[in-house]
Amino acid sequence: MYWYFVVAFWTGCRPSEIIALTWQDVDFLNKQIHINKGRVNGVQQETTKTNKARFVDLNDFAFEAFQQLRLLTYLKYEHVFICDETGEEFTTQKSLSEKFVASLKANGIRYRPAYNTRHTYATVCLMNGLNPVYVASQLGHSLVMLMMRYAKWINSDKNKEEIAKISNSAKIVPNKKGIKLCV
Repeated sequence: MYWYFVVAFWTGCRPSEIIALTWQDVDFLNKQIHINKGRVNGVQQETTKTNKARFVDLNDFAFEAFQQLRLLTYLKYEHVFICDETGEEFTTQKSLSEKFVASLKANGIRYRPAYNTRHTYATVCLMNGLNPVYVASQLGHSLVMLMMRYAKWINSDKNKEEIAKISNSAKIVPNKKGIKLCV
């Protein structure tokens, strides 16, 4: 269960995508996972929610989780995530959500749905200055959707640096006919 939540918090993948992951989807050489299916209410979906497959790059935390999971389930199971209690692959997210909520309660943290791991990843990325286009592609969002949902989390402390990029890239040069912009 622990490694599931490490992957959830550090990849931003949808819960339905995570429980559908097979070892075939994990690329240890390129530190990526291939998100190409989902599992919703016990039914295996042959595509993702958006009907678009994507590759998700693994940061060090997520990569470590997959390395540890490889020791636990690789070659024993087709799916990466196996229920501790039953020894079977997850068919729904229900038990994972229940464990998440119980963990929050035990630690005195107010209720949040387990899906918030995805939102946490997105906001951490944006608050740390990652390119929004890259973050959108990692989440399987359009840039418009990402900006509508998460724009408030983009670090405004860097606004001066952003506007300076324009000033540093072009020079306004006066000439006899007026002003010339040199890029």
